[in-house]
Amino acid sequence: MKSSTVTTSLKNASIILATLVFTAGYTNLAAAGISEQQVDGGTDLFSTLDADSNNVITPDEAIYLEPLMAQFNDLDSNKDGMLTQEEFDALSLG
Repeated sequence: MKSSTVTTSLKNASIILATLVFTAGYTNLAAAGISEQQVDGGTDLFSTLDADSNNVITPDEAIYLEPLMAQFNDLDSNKDGMLTQEEFDALSLG
């Protein structure tokens, strides 16, 4: 995936996260360890969702971003139940 496409996807994901934060009152995102500063600052979404910093996103970590959960099984190309950065980069937010 081209860098500009990844950047656009991450920006779109940040917008979605900001909307979630506004509507959920930080409840679910705070549980995931995602702070208001991370959302507002456009922190790398993969790293933000990877709560245990093990370089993969599990379904338990993905639940905080609905578009990711909706596509999780399709993105998990090797069907190991986890998303690597490469698999995550195929996320389509729109």
